[in-house]
Amino acid sequence: MKAFYASLFLLAITFQTFAQEASAEKKVGGLQVGLINNNGGVAYYHEQIISHNFTLRGEAIVGFGWLNKSVICAPTLAIQPRWYYNLNKRESSGNNVTRNSANFLGLHASYKLPYNLGYNSDISQWESNGFKGQNSVNLAANWGIRRALGSRLNYEVGVGLGYRYYTNKDYRLANAPLFLSLSLRFGFDIYK
Repeated sequence: MKAFYASLFLLAITFQTFAQEASAEKKVGGLQVGLINNNGGVAYYHEQIISHNFTLRGEAIVGFGWLNKSVICAPTLAIQPRWYYNLNKRESSGNNVTRNSANFLGLHASYKLPYNLGYNSDISQWESNGFKGQNSVNLAANWGIRRALGSRLNYEVGVGLGYRYYTNKDYRLANAPLFLSLSLRFGFDIYK
């Protein structure tokens, strides 16, 4: 009887060892351009695995916008934990899961830095800190899709609902705190 249980135990360990489950990439990073959190922009990102389907993504973003006849360049720092919830389903149906090609839920936290740079078309020159009152802390719950295209290209589409807290009291009172977060990004993976 002991031999039967020992054989059963070894068989269970063997199946566990050879059973494969899809997992998020250990790390992936690169550049993305497009609609990033409701603004046009460029982002450098690094995504690191935390556990099987969870990653932590850090971003440095330069967003571009238009306000009062001026083009604004606003730097933003962001962090987002992501849960890739359908990696196993995609892999079992034969779909590509490399470089985290799956659907995800995330919590995007960002801080728009107060060091904005704007080009004033009325006086044809660049002005720094001309829009300093707009720096803010943002928190948004997002649902998104990430897909790899070829060996290095990717795209992401995302939508979410968020809360924005402006550090300037006058600007905070004049603007609604809730916002719809939209993203449509195209990127190049530098490393994986």
